[in-house]
Amino acid sequence: MSRKRFLLWFIVAIMYALGLVVTKKAVDADQKRDRQPAAPLVDAGRAIALPPMSDDGPVNGEALFQQYRGWGEDSGRPPVILLHGSPGGFDNFDGSRSRPGLGESCADGRQSFALDLPGMGRTKPWHDPPTWSSRSHAHAVLAFMDAIGIDRAHIVGWSNGGAVALNMADIDADCVASIVMLGSVGAQEVEGSGSYWFEHAKYEVGIAATYVAERLLPHFGLLDLRDLRRGLRNFDDTDQRPLSGIMRSLRTPTLILHGRDDFLVADWAAEYHHELIPTSTLVMTEHDHFMPFLAAEETAEHIAAFVRRFD
Repeated sequence: MSRKRFLLWFIVAIMYALGLVVTKKAVDADQKRDRQPAAPLVDAGRAIALPPMSDDGPVNGEALFQQYRGWGEDSGRPPVILLHGSPGGFDNFDGSRSRPGLGESCADGRQSFALDLPGMGRTKPWHDPPTWSSRSHAHAVLAFMDAIGIDRAHIVGWSNGGAVALNMADIDADCVASIVMLGSVGAQEVEGSGSYWFEHAKYEVGIAATYVAERLLPHFGLLDLRDLRRGLRNFDDTDQRPLSGIMRSLRTPTLILHGRDDFLVADWAAEYHHELIPTSTLVMTEHDHFMPFLAAEETAEHIAAFVRRFD
């Protein structure tokens, strides 16, 4: 190797090492902020303290403060509760100045609510729950309902939020007036390869890759993969295998609302879920996975027409 080339590689190595030092300091600062004691810091909407949950319910530990937002007035009808996917947060259902979001659009003669699922969304400082599973999130949403005085609600589960809705009905069917599976996941056999073991190995690799990328790429604190990692942990901690049995035995009225152009959850998955759930209604639209964003008012019309039948 020539001296000139050696010098060039030496300079690159020094710059890379300096970049890693600066990056490590930035990542360490983010982690230190993450470890600060949880507090009801409200950026938008309101915050509520919920106990940490396992798949079996509440466990001992520091409370989790989760943000939520509500729309509409209490009319005596069961409200609609909107559950986001992974990664995501309650603000997925916000609108803009020019166009209402799904949360506001669902407040048609009733209240609607959206909340950050434990450890996710905009609630800061971050405070990791004991598990990120959809089953534990179902317990958390039921605890949220109890805390703000909701006895019974219509549950809209978008994407991975659909697994939370199904688990809620399995845990306490009396609290769930109806379910809307909106571009929803469900049976393990329709998830990616269909193999539990392959899919979870994939999630584990993805989680590891986010850690490696944050520490071995000189990004100076500009690369933040925490949301992606939380989404992957949500899928990794969730066992979708029991969902087929839950759907087969489900007696809660269920609307399966799905887009034909959904590139994340295939349209045939919705048709399969319709076959599994004896009480289900299937509505296929021309939209993709992001119809809560791109067609909020039309989506709300489908939801409103369905839930009115089961107040």
